[in-house]
Amino acid sequence: MRKVLSMKWSQVMRESQRIIAVHPDLVRVIGPAAAILFCQLFFWAGKGAKSNKWFYKSAAELEEETGIPARTQRFIRANLKSLGIIEESHNRTLHRMYYKINLQALDRLMSGPLATIATATGKNGRSYTEKTQPSPTLPPAPSHNFMPITDHLDITTRHDLPPGATPE
Repeated sequence: MRKVLSMKWSQVMRESQRIIAVHPDLVRVIGPAAAILFCQLFFWAGKGAKSNKWFYKSAAELEEETGIPARTQRFIRANLKSLGIIEESHNRTLHRMYYKINLQALDRLMSGPLATIATATGKNGRSYTEKTQPSPTLPPAPSHNFMPITDHLDITTRHDLPPGATPE
């Protein structure tokens, strides 16, 4: 539930403890909404006696803290999981989602320019990172299958439609 503020926004921003710091490189790699959600999860992972262990946050709490709706959070979390930078565990008895940040996966993801890093698996099953030179004629392939999410709406533009078709 939103609270009515009796002070100016400039004052709220100065005095608020609810600021989410987001690194611009993270925004460039995973997208703005995903970076905001990830940074908030990263913040909560460091709280408590056992930092970087499993922690609980409800979708409603995350929405209150980030402004990202629960439905959009699900899509973002799926992408963050596919990148390996978060893990989830759903306790169905308590109806709670627990999270854990994978620092090693985050370090691998952010270890160099995304366009020039290819992750491969060796014969022993271990992952390694290999620097590659981008092709002069073709753009380099991304090192992951992630598409940044900036909005939860499915938007179809006119140039995406076949001639004579109308958006639904």
